[in-house]
Amino acid sequence: MQPTSEEFHKAAFKLLANPYIEPTVNFIVALTKPRKYQEDRKFFRFCVANYPGCFSVKLMRVYASKEPRVSYEIRESAMRFLHGIFFTEEASMDFEVVQVFSTLLISCLEEQVISETSFKTLCLLVKRVAFEIFNIQEKTWHGLCEFISSRAEQEFAKAVFVFKSLSMPLDEEEFLIPLMENLLPAILKRLGDKKEESSSQWGLAFVGGFCVAVHLLETTRVALVENLASMMLKSVNRRMELGFLLKALRDLEIAIVEQLWWYCSTEFKFVLGLIQRIDAIITEKTAKNVLQRIKMVVKKKMLEYVGEIDNGDEDWLNQRH
Repeated sequence: MQPTSEEFHKAAFKLLANPYIEPTVNFIVALTKPRKYQEDRKFFRFCVANYPGCFSVKLMRVYASKEPRVSYEIRESAMRFLHGIFFTEEASMDFEVVQVFSTLLISCLEEQVISETSFKTLCLLVKRVAFEIFNIQEKTWHGLCEFISSRAEQEFAKAVFVFKSLSMPLDEEEFLIPLMENLLPAILKRLGDKKEESSSQWGLAFVGGFCVAVHLLETTRVALVENLASMMLKSVNRRMELGFLLKALRDLEIAIVEQLWWYCSTEFKFVLGLIQRIDAIITEKTAKNVLQRIKMVVKKKMLEYVGEIDNGDEDWLNQRH
């Protein structure tokens, strides 16, 4: 006999109202068993549909748990379920969920060992929570700023991955400028270090540098953009390995596409001018194809958003002189 909706509601209340994580851990274990446990899966879907906020907080607490009894496999399953809730089912985040996640996410990111899959989901969750805090609540996520800044040198890759996930406008005084104190020098160091040209550190610095530049365009620190863009172009001119160049350009493409929704005329002109300058440096056809794709999508959105198309004649960098 199938459980009724009322029975599922009672079971959900019993699970989600429990202050301890053990019932949720046991539920995760049941969900990862063979498919003969169909009722557990139906109950999971019921919780996702009816209590996505409370359920996701429980899962996040499981992943963030430092208790030895919470195994690596259970934590990974919890993160996989979180991905399903927010990025497959596209559940909304209410104020309470954002408050809890903003603290737990930093704690999770501080861990020394994170699987690649979980780290990607954590970055997606950071992006989602940051959007809610910055754009909906119109507040500043100081903990995130401090985390990225404190990791800029020693854990450069982690810091840049988290930073470039922030594809929304950032508050200048409260978030962006304090962050640049440590992040920008770390990026410039890796752009200018020729020893880094054969490593992924260069690609991260290149894409991270672009994200910094775009965010600084309409701020009081816009003067920093010219030097940063110059360093980026000089680093491309060093002719690094094609594989690293292609990955950097594809990551750049992803970053631009995710940011386009808030671009205005200045950002569009900067991007098109920068892409045109990179195109003039590189000779590899595959890399040029990536740049061509970027130009096409940027021009399309520029026409849609600002009613004009810049063919590179109004290069933002030229206008600075």
